Order: sequence, then structure tokens, then C-alpha cells
Amino acid sequence: MDARDLADEAAFDSAQWSQFFFPTASRQAVLKVLHRALKPGGYLFMPLLGSVPTTTEARREAEGRSATVQRLLFHSWGVPVLNASELQAEVEAGGFEVIRSMSVPSGPLALTREVVLARRPLR
Repeated sequence: MDARDLADEAAFDSAQWSQFFFPTASRQAVLKVLHRALKPGGYLFMPLLGSVPTTTEARREAEGRSATVQRLLFHSWGVPVLNASELQAEVEAGGFEVIRSMSVPSGPLALTREVVLARRPLR
């Protein structure tokens, strides 16, 4: 469902924001909806893309090629690829408290190996 269609009341204990699908112009509006939809103390999970390898050899490997293609795709959609500190700053500006960044297990089709965990403040 479209997040903009959520009720105006805080109803959810947690949400995942797949921020890879939100162009720059829509991001603050989406964070506002997420902030409104989460209960005070509710958690927001946000995946991050892995980094592009820095060596030419590593970029030629399957994982390096995949990371490069993902970034090109997101760039073509107008979606910024943020690192952990940039995403943390963005969600803090949206009224969330960042708890931490953490590694997560990934499967063969996973885009991410790291997530940022934040929450709506209790107050």
C-alpha cells in the first residue's frame, strides 16, 4: 500500500523503510508519514547498500559489478545512495532518534548487509 494512505494515528510498533525506492523530493514527506504512523518508541529499520569495492579487480567480480549496477539504477530513479551517517542525519532531521547501525545476515539476493535502526521518541 502507499504509505501516504496510512491513518493519521500512531498504530505501528515497527516499520521498514526501503529507502532505495524514494527519490530525493519525496523522502522528507515519507519520513513524516512514518513518524506519524509509528507509536511513540516504535522502531524504524532502514537497509543500506553495501559499498562499491575500491579496487578495479574487486569491481570486476560479481559482487562489485552488482553494486555498481545497483547504484546506476538508483541514480537513474533520482534515489540517493546514502551511507550510514548520511541516512542517520536524514532520519534525525525527520524527528527520529537513531539507535545504531548494525550488520545483518544476508541471503544470495539481498541488497544489503547493514541496517540503521531508529525509533520515534517516547515524548
